[in-house]
Amino acid sequence: MKKLRLICLIFITVFAFLYGNGSAQTKDDCLDCHDDPEFTTEIDGKEISLNVSGEKFNYSAHKKLNCVACHKGYDPEEIPHYENAAEVNCLSCHQKSKQKHLFHPQILNANGTESTPGVSCINCHGNHYVQSPKKDG
Repeated sequence: MKKLRLICLIFITVFAFLYGNGSAQTKDDCLDCHDDPEFTTEIDGKEISLNVSGEKFNYSAHKKLNCVACHKGYDPEEIPHYENAAEVNCLSCHQKSKQKHLFHPQILNANGTESTPGVSCINCHGNHYVQSPKKDG
């Protein structure tokens, strides 16, 4: 009986994690607001675009991912909902990338986030419209 309770508890926990409020956020939910060229915010007196083109994103290497796969730790009910979010870290999925980029010795200093100037992944690959290196053309 204890084993059955444990299995049920694990199932409920996994279900809540997968289908809870933050994980239920789909790419289309995010693009409802962010696929607007005029969508901006002001940070330290500077206007920053929050636009992500759904059309361009759908041609990227990450097109099958929901935004919350990379953008973690925010509350979609709060505005701004990115206030307490964790910094996007490309190495959380692309651990072997450092070894593939040894032709750039400075890449050994990269930590997968934008916080390492000159060696962040987005410096070369961009952020939302990343193209696969295997893609022709």
